[in-house]
Amino acid sequence: MSVISECLAQKLKIDIEPLEQRRGNNFLISANGTTVAVVVEANITIYIQGLCIHHRVKVVRHLQNDLLLACDWLIANRVTLDYNHGFVSIADEMIRIPMLFYKKRPMVSVSNRISMCSGLF
Repeated sequence: MSVISECLAQKLKIDIEPLEQRRGNNFLISANGTTVAVVVEANITIYIQGLCIHHRVKVVRHLQNDLLLACDWLIANRVTLDYNHGFVSIADEMIRIPMLFYKKRPMVSVSNRISMCSGLF
């Protein structure tokens, strides 16, 4: 599940929606096994090199990174990670972004190619 920090959501003045009151819908399990409280849900719009992408995310407190686009986002946007050539392709190769390698470990950094705005879709 893709998540955005509560701090960034507030800075961007993103419209938020209360959580559905379903059992197990108010927390996530992090990679290290700790639980992370989900505050609300939000619809975000991401612009990557002119492509406008809408996605629903969970808003959480105390997130180390402001935005984590997870498998739900990767699948929905037909993302391919090409480690052999060092590229990330989005929307069936409509957009290609080079990977950065930090100490021989691949990373994707799109900070200079991505922007977000608030609003409904």
